[in-house]
Amino acid sequence: TMIRRIGLLLAVVLFPAVVSADCPVPSSDDDAAADTTTSTTSSSVDDDDDGRTLFVHVVPHTHDDVGWLKTVDQYYYGTNSTIQRAQVKYILDTVVLALQQNPARKFTYVEMAFFSKWWHEQNDGTKDDVKALVRDGRLSFANGGWCMHDEASTHYVGMIDQTSLGHDFLRRELDCVPRVGWQLDPFGHSSTQASLMTGGMGFDALYFGRIDYQDMNERRRESRCEGLWSASPSLGDDDFATIFWGLTGSYSGNYGPPRGFCFDSGCDDDYLIGADEDRLKGRIEDFLTQVAVQASRTRGHHVMLTMGEDFQYDNAIINFENTDKLIDSVRRYQSAGEIDVPSMFAPRFDRVRIFYSNPEIYTKCKNDDFLTLSGDEPPPSAASSSSSSSLAG
Repeated sequence: TMIRRIGLLLAVVLFPAVVSADCPVPSSDDDAAADTTTSTTSSSVDDDDDGRTLFVHVVPHTHDDVGWLKTVDQYYYGTNSTIQRAQVKYILDTVVLALQQNPARKFTYVEMAFFSKWWHEQNDGTKDDVKALVRDGRLSFANGGWCMHDEASTHYVGMIDQTSLGHDFLRRELDCVPRVGWQLDPFGHSSTQASLMTGGMGFDALYFGRIDYQDMNERRRESRCEGLWSASPSLGDDDFATIFWGLTGSYSGNYGPPRGFCFDSGCDDDYLIGADEDRLKGRIEDFLTQVAVQASRTRGHHVMLTMGEDFQYDNAIINFENTDKLIDSVRRYQSAGEIDVPSMFAPRFDRVRIFYSNPEIYTKCKNDDFLTLSGDEPPPSAASSSSSSSLAG
């Protein structure tokens, strides 16, 4: 009923968005080394207060359609693989195992239709383990709705219903509510999503992947692939009238990893594990070159790498071992001076710090970035042809 919808929405909004002024990053490259002895201590970016460090947030995630080419049960259990290879049950099984093996690792999950089904199959011991991962920030949730809803053809009541249903489950079972909107795959983005379904839901930011190629190319040229969205002029100075937004997928119009660095068992890219030293160094130089290009297309000192695509991590150990190797190798080659990082990232940065992260941490850091940049002359905004809302970089 409408009363229930409004009640659930109010229950969600009673957890107001609070963006911390402190950007939590690993305390040092040594402390945050991606091996099984990792410390999880963190500090502020003030440790690198000369402004010459680029912080690279590695965000493992999966995008799991709640029914598309197969039924929900077929997607969950992995049946009918002649249509599509997808088995969400094993994604969640192996992700939890991989997170327990290394406290530096993090993972972001989205669709509660699948997660709730998996949750109700687990014993009390596994549930306690997952609760500990959530408390430690190693398993986090973005969006947190029953699914990742469309924005073009859905009614706002349906958006509220499905989002509230997922948030109610998370609050009841795991005592958490997502703080970040994560609309990676919808084709087209509405001001309703940015205002009512982001700020109104208590989210601190909205991230999405799909974008018109002409708009994307212009934003790349003008370094406006992230910014502030004035979503509803009629709301004026309302708390959720303006939200932070960002593109995913290294600003490629998608939500996957940098080109050539998909470590999923279903990808064709070569693994880093087992590569000889020359081959490994060449791969890391390629990776850093792509990161430098990405950094040039936004403002501030932080970039996010979304390491995951559709139904990935069904053997999460492979993904994480190779991502561990990626992070460790960047640190090692930079520390030894074997890769000339200052030249690759000139003129803005002299060094990079790379670490596992999640969208909530990244949002806190970008908030710091944009507060620091607030005194700059604002860049141009692009008005939507369908509404008077605008996105500024």
